[in-house]
Amino acid sequence: MITAPETLRSIQCTSCAAPLPLKGGHQVRSLVCSYCGAVMDAHADFAILAQYRNLERPSSPFGIGMEGQIKGVPFAIIGTVAYRSRDEWGVYDWVSYQIFSPTHGYAWLTWNDAHVIFSRRVRDLPDPPVLSDFHRKGTVTFRDRIYRQYERYEANITFVEGELTWLAHLGDTTSIVEAISPPFVFEYEQSGSELEYTLSEYIPRSEAEAAFGVDLGASRSADIHPAQPFEESAFTTAIASVGPFATAAALCGLLMTWVIGGGTVVLNDSFGNPASGLSPLSFEIHRPNQLVNLEMRSPVDNGWAYYDVSIEDDEGEPILELGSEISYYHGYDDGHWSEGSQTTSTLFRVPAAGRYNMEIELDPESVQVPPLQVRILEGAMPRRYFTGLLAISILCMAMPAYRRWKFEKKRWDDTDD
Repeated sequence: MITAPETLRSIQCTSCAAPLPLKGGHQVRSLVCSYCGAVMDAHADFAILAQYRNLERPSSPFGIGMEGQIKGVPFAIIGTVAYRSRDEWGVYDWVSYQIFSPTHGYAWLTWNDAHVIFSRRVRDLPDPPVLSDFHRKGTVTFRDRIYRQYERYEANITFVEGELTWLAHLGDTTSIVEAISPPFVFEYEQSGSELEYTLSEYIPRSEAEAAFGVDLGASRSADIHPAQPFEESAFTTAIASVGPFATAAALCGLLMTWVIGGGTVVLNDSFGNPASGLSPLSFEIHRPNQLVNLEMRSPVDNGWAYYDVSIEDDEGEPILELGSEISYYHGYDDGHWSEGSQTTSTLFRVPAAGRYNMEIELDPESVQVPPLQVRILEGAMPRRYFTGLLAISILCMAMPAYRRWKFEKKRWDDTDD
């Protein structure tokens, strides 16, 4: 058996005599000519084993000869293998590049639907060492890290080029089970009777661009890669950090509304039979720069009553005109339900301290006319603003968890198994 010397930097293709650079080490097993597709055995004086003509090179921003650093280690791309997988949902193509470092040996750089993955063969045994059956989300342990089984599929080789550490042939099939623990993927790869293990890591786009001097900006994927880690946006992080302070402020505000925010009662009157007429009412306001709350309560039950309300100052100038409906319905339909309320509340301001007059008229078409209670409170603090602030602040704090849940849901929903 004849092996290629370590110092040999290029040869001529033994089929077409094209010059072919050699950048791999002594473990390179085959060399596939980029010009004529001849597959040569690097351990047998580059004898021709097969020839694949007119193969279409897969589209990718990476290519043989490119050099870059991954994890601080310089690598050169020396070979290309394209794969295809099929299932009832479609056809999936990706490209894996054999890369070589004189100090760290061989590894793989994969371009998969605009995602970049760095992979290495490992010799440590996972637990379990063999997967007799695939169980989605079942656990696998490797180097004290727990992985969840993600998917199982078969991949066929559709393109080969350059230096490879094994004899690759078009149509070769590999059965793969992926288990994920982002940003890592652990793979069981079964080719015939041979079982190998691969540990892969997701490489962020910015790192891949900086490492190999490529621009991946135009290449975007709508899908989440199995190994893709969740990354929170700066905006979400910012509003989540504000959430606790806003929540505290909202809770303090709500506490104040419960303790002192109800206001001072300046009118409290009731009508036992509104249908017989509602006499005019008057009230005195002492603090005009604060909110005034008009409360109307009527114990309607599966019905409604409607009132027209007008408030004027002592000069007869209108201050407030509104229509107020009190409606409440309830029942049972696959569970108890209710809608509406027996109380309405309206906030308003008055221009100055003094006496104000109010008239209330009942809509004659009202379904029910039970007793009516009317209250006016000055210096009211509305709870709804603080309640809204509390709800928004809680949503802000919960947004990162929700975004992570949505991200993971999409990741697992994309699984075909």
